[in-house]
Amino acid sequence: MLTHSRLHSCLFDCRSTHSTHFGHTARVWDCQIIGQYLISISEDASCRIWRNPLLTDLNDVDDMSDCLACWEGHEGKSAWSVAVSDHGVVATGGGDGGIHLWRLDSINTKDIDLPDISTYYPDIMPKEKEFIRDFVITSKTRSVYGTNTGYILVRDDEDGTWKTLYNSQLLKNYVTMEASRCGRVVVAGCLTGKLVILSVGNEFQPLIADTLGGVKIQFIFLLDGPGDDSFTIAIFRANCTVGVFRLSLTVGAAKATCEHVCDLKLPNSNKAIHAACYSPRYNLMLLGSRNGTVLVYNLDHITEDSSGLRVADSIIQLERCHGIDSVSSILMVTESGEGYEGKDRILVYTTGRDGSWAKYRFLGLSGGEIVGAGSAAEGEEDNGDESDGEVNDSANASVDSVPQSDGESGSGIVLQRIFTSKVTKGWLEQVFFMDGELLLLGFFNKKLFVYNESKHFEIFSMHSGAANRRRWRFLTNNARLEHTRLMFHSGYKLRSFLRELSAGSELFQNAKLQNNFHGREVRHLRFLNDAQPLAEDAPAPIIVASGGEDCRLRMFQYIPYKTKNSCTALRPLCNLKPYLGAAIRCLEWSYTDKPHSYLLFTGGAIESMRAWQNIEDHTGRIIPEHTPLSLGCLELAQCPHVSENLETRIMDLSVFRLEGHPGKHFIATVYSDGASRVWLFDETTSSFVLAVDSSYHNKCILQVSHVKVDGGVMMFTTATDGRIVVWDITPALDLFLTKYNGGDGSRPTQQDYVQDLGLPIADMAVHMSGVNSLYVQNLANDGIVAVSGGDDNALAVSLIEATWDSRTRTISVESANVIARDDYAHGSAIQAVSMINASEIVTTSQDQMISLWRLNRAVKKADAALVKQETQFVHVPDPSTMDTLASGDKAKRSIAIAGIGIQIFDIEA
Repeated sequence: MLTHSRLHSCLFDCRSTHSTHFGHTARVWDCQIIGQYLISISEDASCRIWRNPLLTDLNDVDDMSDCLACWEGHEGKSAWSVAVSDHGVVATGGGDGGIHLWRLDSINTKDIDLPDISTYYPDIMPKEKEFIRDFVITSKTRSVYGTNTGYILVRDDEDGTWKTLYNSQLLKNYVTMEASRCGRVVVAGCLTGKLVILSVGNEFQPLIADTLGGVKIQFIFLLDGPGDDSFTIAIFRANCTVGVFRLSLTVGAAKATCEHVCDLKLPNSNKAIHAACYSPRYNLMLLGSRNGTVLVYNLDHITEDSSGLRVADSIIQLERCHGIDSVSSILMVTESGEGYEGKDRILVYTTGRDGSWAKYRFLGLSGGEIVGAGSAAEGEEDNGDESDGEVNDSANASVDSVPQSDGESGSGIVLQRIFTSKVTKGWLEQVFFMDGELLLLGFFNKKLFVYNESKHFEIFSMHSGAANRRRWRFLTNNARLEHTRLMFHSGYKLRSFLRELSAGSELFQNAKLQNNFHGREVRHLRFLNDAQPLAEDAPAPIIVASGGEDCRLRMFQYIPYKTKNSCTALRPLCNLKPYLGAAIRCLEWSYTDKPHSYLLFTGGAIESMRAWQNIEDHTGRIIPEHTPLSLGCLELAQCPHVSENLETRIMDLSVFRLEGHPGKHFIATVYSDGASRVWLFDETTSSFVLAVDSSYHNKCILQVSHVKVDGGVMMFTTATDGRIVVWDITPALDLFLTKYNGGDGSRPTQQDYVQDLGLPIADMAVHMSGVNSLYVQNLANDGIVAVSGGDDNALAVSLIEATWDSRTRTISVESANVIARDDYAHGSAIQAVSMINASEIVTTSQDQMISLWRLNRAVKKADAALVKQETQFVHVPDPSTMDTLASGDKAKRSIAIAGIGIQIFDIEA
């Protein structure tokens, strides 16, 4: 809420006038008055622009436009500061560490009213009403309108003049319109199924084309054709049929022709078509339907049905691309030479009304990447024996393939989903590329926004009422939205928005001066250890994944060296928000048997655990060391909930694989309700299966880790009671795998798999309160060392002597003792510990200090001492997680500490 007032005083009258504005969802931190505008920033991380009603007549203020714009480039919590320059540039700084620039002169809204009807329709009946049925934007200075009386009008938006382009009884009472991307052609559809094709610049005479069947045209998609004077028209009729037409212009002869290409067969279960895309290069038509299905048609393969109608069948059908919600837009992009082994990379982008966008890749098209290329999911072969040529795209599928319907090439076309991300709780309506950047347009909470996905910030936002349910049009010229036209219905008005950056626009070239890290506290981060080099003799990329209270999973590439054109940087690769209201508390990497393919497991609030597949996309090509990676990230599966309380949190997890069991990943997890569980993630089925379930701690378990001892696995857990508990999980895993891999081919219910751990093999009282951090390392002949730090500010080192019995396949503990301890290691609770080698330990604490310790072992294994070697201040508030990574030559280690921000240290060996 924002309140301000003005006081008038005179000899005979004294009165107070004030206004109150609602829009921010949290506390307002600052407000500045700049001319006719109020500029406010808030704890909700937004900057809002308001009209100052005290400078105008209050009767002229429209409540629907009270908030003129809402800028939401910051993530997480709080935009802390705002400043405005004399040129109208607004700068905001947020709690996410980002700095953004905005422009006041981008705000120019007005209502569109039709001219006096007598100026163009003198014979109108007295009771006949005139209003706008539909409208399109053809350029930054011109728009076209279809009226209820059958008139098509053109408006010059610079001087406000109108002229009649066409009128016909065919368009009376109903018209649906679409403009070409170049703005030269406008196509109108009517109730009788005819198309009225018009030239905005009078290049040809109006053309009326029959679309077959005489059925009402509901949607028109005017797409590019093979040449500059050729266009492809796709129409969706009221009887759920789709027709494709080819429009050709003969400019010199001022003539246009429109011919029927074919009708596209739709599945029986399909609903309305809401999106279409045509590729002239490959002669492919892509359709997106209301029930979330994407259909691909090859227009080179057209047949005739029994009635002689030219028809085409779909060669690919992907269902549930956006769940059960509509596919709102489709875009097909070809990146020449950017694919595997120098092939063309053919990408497909879709948006949906589930608030997410998805990225797909074509394999098997002419000139493009081939099926089975290294950049695709290796090992996936084209399934040539599909019975009906259809594949259901589920959330767990990473590759969707359908063979070509005619089988002439002997191989199939594969459409591989490589990325998906949910951007908003509302709708996404359009995807488009500008200046190499991916922009998304959507609606949420009666607000229209444009989101820059390439740079991960909201570049534009404004109140639009219920425009998401009515017609709207958007046109821009570049990724900065310098020249932007937006028109939409707001209430009973047609509102026009113009953004024209001119004076002062040279002050900045990027609206995002500084990248952010996370919007709130980071709870966990992990380096991708032992990442494979992208090419021979090239350094391995340094990738770090992080998750936090802002519910976002982010991945960065750390470039720890300086070059002529680049400096040390942490470059964002991926920014996902899979958890709506669920903070990410823990994450761990794992490896697949495919080169340059990795799995990432994340866990957090409301018992959420997910598996993600990450594929490096520069494989096989030599690239400069400072080049950012192209990293594909796809959600494979979500772990089912098993706790009775939905508020149960996954506190930590540890991932390992077992020899002789390819494609199987075991995830040891601990929960806030005191449960310890081991899950299996099977790559074959892309699903989680509960393997082990045990309850021993009566307190919240904080940490879990594992070590392998010869052929067995030991699990370590710590809780708020200060104890470290050691488990032998080998027998339970053996029993589970025996049932899971049952030789009779039967598949018992999931409950039949679950094993119990029984009693632990060791239980040590190490700390006086919660154990926040645990690092376990098997030093072979020197035993197993467990380093722990707790809320009691103490650092402890425990030694566990364990032996492996290969006959019984069990592990026994001979001794478990604390061999070294420093009760005052830090001035506050220790948050993270790690061993960088057998004798050096790194710790960090809430006191914002990082300490390097040496562990001096005596001749007797039971005796040791901790010696502090060095301490430095950490410039990250509330540090809560830490991870280390050894360089390729082992000469140094990188140590990343994160909290509200991130800081990376280097330690020389």
